[in-house]
Amino acid sequence: MGILQTVHRRHIRFNPADAAHRVAYWRLRTTGKQDENLRFVLEEGYSNVLAMMQARIADHFSQPTEEAAKVLRMKK
Repeated sequence: MGILQTVHRRHIRFNPADAAHRVAYWRLRTTGKQDENLRFVLEEGYSNVLAMMQARIADHFSQPTEEAAKVLRMKK
């Protein structure tokens, strides 16, 4: 794909809470091909989109829920 073809596509910020974004991550991880409809902005501090997606997904699913946070506060 040429540079002119990618310029006309809207770039969006990866959101691990969005199921469509996670599907795009899985497709990139398993096939090496990006979703043609979703192009993600590479955030500062990352060298590639896949590493950024993996870190954001890990952070998203590692954050404790409110209920878990309450339990942890009770145990102290």
